[in-house]
Amino acid sequence: MSLSGTTLRKLNGKIDQQCELKDRDGLSASVSPKGKISFQQRFQWLGKLVRMKLGTYPELTLVDARAIENKGLIEKGVDPRIFKKSIIAKKQTGPITVRLGLEYWLEEYAANNHSDTNKLTRMFEMYVYPSIGDVVIDTFEKCHWLIVFKTTEKHPQQVGRLLKILKQALRFLFEYDKVNCFLSV
Repeated sequence: MSLSGTTLRKLNGKIDQQCELKDRDGLSASVSPKGKISFQQRFQWLGKLVRMKLGTYPELTLVDARAIENKGLIEKGVDPRIFKKSIIAKKQTGPITVRLGLEYWLEEYAANNHSDTNKLTRMFEMYVYPSIGDVVIDTFEKCHWLIVFKTTEKHPQQVGRLLKILKQALRFLFEYDKVNCFLSV
């Protein structure tokens, strides 16, 4: 039997009414002993049954809980739990800037694969962060590159190395869409 808004309204806040009400497509509503209603969804991830909390009633309505579509994410090979964490992190931290992305790359990739991370950090601080460090990475365009390379005119030997490093960092960030989920890791 599927859930209804009436059932949820009646159970909301009722103490000692602990139960689990099943809906369709793996969705269920769990009522705690204190009367708090939480929506959960069950799905298979890498051959294991997983339960993921979607939200609590009445902040998340039954209609909204049913509208959350995790099947598409699973088919694309994305763990819905990690995707949800990335959405929450993005809301809490705001948009991801070039500075945040490059700092993440320095920690996660360059620290293990480059011996001169201090020099790379200094290069970013000198040439990249002052001019485009606050640009949201999703809105990054070619004109922003021109701004960076204008600032390096006095040091032409750095342009080639900077271009190579920035291409590597951005390739790392956009691979598997890490721009949208790196804060959740």
